[in-house]
Amino acid sequence: MTSLARREREALCDLALELGPGAPTAPGRSVEDLVAHLLLIERHPYGVAGLTQPRFAKYTRRSRAGERERGFPEMVERLRHPGLTPWLLPFDARRLTTLELVVAHEDMRRAGKEWKPRTTTQADDNALWRRLRLSSRRLVRQVGIPRDVSVVLERSDPPKSRMRVRPGQGPLVIRAKPLELVYLLHGGRRHYNVLITGPEWVMDRIRQAEILTLRWY
Repeated sequence: MTSLARREREALCDLALELGPGAPTAPGRSVEDLVAHLLLIERHPYGVAGLTQPRFAKYTRRSRAGERERGFPEMVERLRHPGLTPWLLPFDARRLTTLELVVAHEDMRRAGKEWKPRTTTQADDNALWRRLRLSSRRLVRQVGIPRDVSVVLERSDPPKSRMRVRPGQGPLVIRAKPLELVYLLHGGRRHYNVLITGPEWVMDRIRQAEILTLRWY
């Protein structure tokens, strides 16, 4: 059986071609924008540095423009078959992580008006949960949850595991299936199916900071 990362890569490339370059994605980019961004991460080390370091911004613009000049079908094909990339050669070539591929795929899926949650296998749910264990502390920090608030992630599907991401006051409990937790903690704002609970003072702080849109689907 192919890996979750490989299947997500294939699925998002298929969907990109189906939707077309001008279709919207979450949050507010076109499909072409998203594919160009993913190629930037995977194939252009100086370009991706410009996302956080202004002195490299010209390489970011140049890299994106170069990818777009290839045309959309070739861009998607380059994403589908990454081969070797400039990152870390001759050791490990940089690859988009499983979570990055999942989030990009969901960004495309959830931009449509007819979006519905997809069914995932328990094996894939377990794989996402394992990866969340490795990255949850960083993701919780990046999404902006106050540092003094304790955060607990809880699976709503069997085996209904839970993990305390960090100590503090609260806790803020985020309960959902692993896919929804992954999407939420990567800053997904369009649609997600989560239940967020905690002491009222914690919930007030979350609402005031507009960190997590509290929705239930």
